[in-house]
Amino acid sequence: MSKNYRQGVRKAGAMVALTAATPANAYLLSAGRTAVIRKLQCYNGAGANGILQIGTGLAPAFVQAMPSIAIINGMDLEIREEDLPELEFTATITVQSSVGAANVQILLEVEEFQGPTG
Repeated sequence: MSKNYRQGVRKAGAMVALTAATPANAYLLSAGRTAVIRKLQCYNGAGANGILQIGTGLAPAFVQAMPSIAIINGMDLEIREEDLPELEFTATITVQSSVGAANVQILLEVEEFQGPTG
């Protein structure tokens, strides 16, 4: 794990209920800031295993920015910063799931930084 010398502000997004194959805003980025995901919490109650994708943009302009994450039916999932890529987002973070009907819920905790990346 690399040492990051910039000090950011930790914030949590709102709990988001996902509909299958429909990107939704998971974290609205503050103006003039960038963000790194530090914790991801998810629950899959959709009745089937699925895939979670994290990126930017809403349909039809969704662009996946991180590797897909398997979400197992009836299970919760927590991934902390040690296991997440150190990807710095410059736009609102969106998520989509391959299963849903509002039974897949996700919450992101991010660290926001002011100014340019680097």
